[in-house]
Amino acid sequence: MLSYNALGIFHRVKKRAVSQELVRICEMGLLGFVGMFTAAMFLSQAYSLYWVFYVAFSAVANQLFAQEKTLAVEQV
Repeated sequence: MLSYNALGIFHRVKKRAVSQELVRICEMGLLGFVGMFTAAMFLSQAYSLYWVFYVAFSAVANQLFAQEKTLAVEQV
C-alpha cells in the first residue's frame, strides 16, 4: 500500500501542481520510483534502501503541494 500511495502522490502532484519545478520533480520521482520498483523485482534486497527513499520523497512532495495550495488560497 505504501508503494501504491507513493505512486498516487507523484501522479496527483504532477497533474495538479502549479509550480513547474514541483511538476518536474514529481515527474522524475515517478519515473525513478517505477524504474527502482522494476529493478527491485529482480534484485530484491539490493534496492530496499531506495524504496524507503522514494516513499519519504513522495511524502515531502505531498507536503510541498499542500503548502503550494495554501499559499495560492491565501493570495486570492
